[in-house]
Amino acid sequence: MIIALLRLETRRALRSPMLWGAVILVIGWGVLANWWAQPYWPLVVIDTASLLLLIGAAMLIYGHLVATRVVRHRMADQMAAMPHSGIARPLAETGAVAMVATAGALVSTMGILGSLLPGSVAAGKPDWWELIAGILAVVLVAMIGTVLGRWTASLFAAPVIIFVLGTSILTGLGGLAALLHPVLSDPPPVLWDRSSGRHVVYLGALILAVTGLAAVAWGRYRAGVFLALMGVVGSAGVILSSTDGSRLAAKQECMVRETVTYCVYPGYEAWIPLWDDVVSTVISNAPAQVRATLPPIRQRQRWNSLPIDQHQDGIYIGRTWGRHGGESDSRRILAARVAAALTGLPREWEQNTTGEGLTCDARGQARTVLALWLAGHAEPQQLPSVEYERFDHQGRKIGVEYASDMGWIQWGSVELRYAELLTEVPHVEDRIWSNWSKLVSPETTIHQALPLLGVHADLPVSSPEGTPCS
Repeated sequence: MIIALLRLETRRALRSPMLWGAVILVIGWGVLANWWAQPYWPLVVIDTASLLLLIGAAMLIYGHLVATRVVRHRMADQMAAMPHSGIARPLAETGAVAMVATAGALVSTMGILGSLLPGSVAAGKPDWWELIAGILAVVLVAMIGTVLGRWTASLFAAPVIIFVLGTSILTGLGGLAALLHPVLSDPPPVLWDRSSGRHVVYLGALILAVTGLAAVAWGRYRAGVFLALMGVVGSAGVILSSTDGSRLAAKQECMVRETVTYCVYPGYEAWIPLWDDVVSTVISNAPAQVRATLPPIRQRQRWNSLPIDQHQDGIYIGRTWGRHGGESDSRRILAARVAAALTGLPREWEQNTTGEGLTCDARGQARTVLALWLAGHAEPQQLPSVEYERFDHQGRKIGVEYASDMGWIQWGSVELRYAELLTEVPHVEDRIWSNWSKLVSPETTIHQALPLLGVHADLPVSSPEGTPCS
C-alpha cells in the first residue's frame, strides 16, 4: 500500500508547476549569473547550492499543501475509511516530496554546470561535498513542509517558515552562527574555514531530526522522539567539533612568466595565461629597462580592496575574469593598471595606506597620455565613470568613490584623445622610448610633450580638478 501511494504522490509532485517553475528559475538565474564570468569552481558550487534552496522553498509550500489537503477539503472522515494504516499516507507524501525535490535539484545542477563548459577557462577544483550538502539542504527544507502540515493547516505557515529561513541565511551571520546555515552565505571560498564533509553529516543529522518530528506528528511518539534526539545530538556534535568558520589568511603562490611575476590564490593558476596576454601586450611597447621594473601582479579578493599588508607592492587584480564579452572589461582594467605602473602613476597601495580613500588627479600630465597609449594596445580605454565601493583588507566597506581603470586616478577626455592621436604618428615608439624619462616625469605637461611626440594638435588645456598626482 505504501509503495502504491508513494508512486501516486510522486507522479502528482512531478506534475506540479511549483517544481518546474522553481527549476526553470534556478537554471535561468544560475546561467545568467555566470554567463559573463570565468568560472571558479569552488565558488560556482557554493553559489549553485545556494540557488537550489529556491527549489526547497517551492517544495516546502507544495509539501505543506499536500499534507493539509485532507483538512482543507474536509475529507478526514472519508480518508479514515480507506484500507491503509494511518502512517502510510503521510509517509508516502513525505517520501515523494523528498525524492522529487532531489530530482529537481539534480536537474538544475546539471543545467547550471553544463552551461559553464563552453567558452570557459575554469579555475580551481569543485568541492563535490559542498554540492551534496546543497542537495541535502533542499531535501531538508522540502521535508519541513510536510511535517509542518501535520502540525498546522494555516496557509500562512509555509511562507512564514520560508521568510525566517531566508532572512537567517541572507543576514550573513559570521562565526559559529554561520555553521548553522544550510549553505554558505556571501562566501569567500579560498579564505573560509569550514569542512564541507562535516557539513554533509550535519545536514544528514538535521534530516534525521525532522524525520523524528514527522514521526511524532504521525503518532509514533517513541520512535519519533528517539530519531529527533539522535538528529539534534548529531548536528550539535558536528557544530561543536567544527571550527568557528573564521576567515583565514590564504597563502598565495607566485610564478614568473618572462619578466613578470604573478601571485595568485590556490586554484587560480589557470587564469595566469589570460592575464599574461594583456600584460605582455602592454609591456612590449615600453623600453626593455622599464619592463624589468614592473611590480608583481598580485591577486586580491576584490579589484579595489586594500592589501593585507598595506606596504606590499604590487598591481592588484581581483578574483573575477570575464568571458562571453565580459572579458573586455577585465582586460581594460588590468591593462590600465599595468600601464599606470610603468609610467610611474601612483598605485592603490601608495594612495590608500591610511584607508581614507585618497584620490589624485592626473589631468594635464604627459605620463597620463602615455599610460593610456600603452593600455590601448591591449584594450580600448574608456573615460572614468565607475563608482567603486571601497573595502579594506578585512572586507569592510570604507567608502564610495569615482575612479578610473587605473585605480584612484582621475583623467579626462583630453588625455584620451591625445592617446588616440599618438597611434597615428609614424614611428611613435622611437620617439617615446628616446624621451621616456622626460615623458614620465610628473612635472612634464601634455603641451610640453607634444613636440617630443610629434603630435600637432591644439586641444583645450586640461587642468587637474582635484589633488594632482605626484
